[in-house]
Amino acid sequence: MDATRTTSYAVEVVNKGTPPSTASIFLWLALFLALGGLATFFLWPNLSHLLYGRLDEVSVPGLLGGAAALGAVLWALGRWVRRLPA
Repeated sequence: MDATRTTSYAVEVVNKGTPPSTASIFLWLALFLALGGLATFFLWPNLSHLLYGRLDEVSVPGLLGGAAALGAVLWALGRWVRRLPA
């Protein structure tokens, strides 16, 4: 096997910029926690009713909106973490 050959799952070289300050890290994490908490606030009651079997109490727009919002917040958090310099 050739030693110079790279695997298909090799990680791309991340941005070699300066690392973010501690204050900006806390600010971004607080923002993600606030938005994620708000999304969970709307998702959890509907998911709880759905799993308990009370289908008449489930708000489908609230369930789908909360799930989409939480997914978007987690996606944005993952993108932000991947852009941090190693």
